[in-house]
Amino acid sequence: NSVISSLTRRAFTVCSPQHLDAELDTVYNICLCNGFPPHDTTTLMSSVLAKLSRPKPTSTRRPPREFLHRVTLPFHPALSSRIKRVLNRYDIAVTFSSSSTLRNALTRTKSSPPADSTPNVIYKIPCRDCPAFYIGQTKRPVLKRIKEHEASYHNDSLYNTDGKMTSAPAIHARETGHTMDWNSTHILASAPSRSHLNLLEQSYIHTLQPSINRTDKVPTVNLQWNSLFSRIATSKPRPAGIILKPRKHPPKSKRLPKS
Repeated sequence: NSVISSLTRRAFTVCSPQHLDAELDTVYNICLCNGFPPHDTTTLMSSVLAKLSRPKPTSTRRPPREFLHRVTLPFHPALSSRIKRVLNRYDIAVTFSSSSTLRNALTRTKSSPPADSTPNVIYKIPCRDCPAFYIGQTKRPVLKRIKEHEASYHNDSLYNTDGKMTSAPAIHARETGHTMDWNSTHILASAPSRSHLNLLEQSYIHTLQPSINRTDKVPTVNLQWNSLFSRIATSKPRPAGIILKPRKHPPKSKRLPKS
């Protein structure tokens, strides 16, 4: 039966109307030559042709609704459907995503960069001789920024031609005669954009109160975030808690000559 049905369906679909009858006769003769009963062949071919010739019913499904806004939210089994219904009333389309899936847990298509090559981070440089420390941000690999701080200290280039400070930790080391512990630089957090970095940096400075930082150089953030600074600074966004590996031959700090 499946052979007769498929050959009849193929003839109806492929052939043009003027050649359909001739092709159906060919299908019928092939079936008879292969031992199919004439009556059963005629009945089955007629049944298939009747179904294919029947006009398709018009769709009664409503067209999809067009929303003015769209938003993507994390999926929550108990709340997602309720949130979607509420937001749909205000012309907001909602799609849900899952941050943790079995595929994400089992597959890793790209290896993580070394800690000292991590860009877009908030970092902390401690002083070796006192409790003071410095908190900064960089969009470049953090090790490159640390080397710039060190170069500012060793080359005595603490200010640029416009009189702007190039390195607050280098100035601290020069003014106090202390040694900055460059090799113990600590990555506090990572962020995807400059605005996120500004928010994280101000949160850590507001919460940890680093004495080496210049308060007038802190990036400005909307005041509505002030009440959340402590919570943001203690949330430890990934990657966090990474300490750079000491280099084999760390440069020795120079002390100011006594006057």
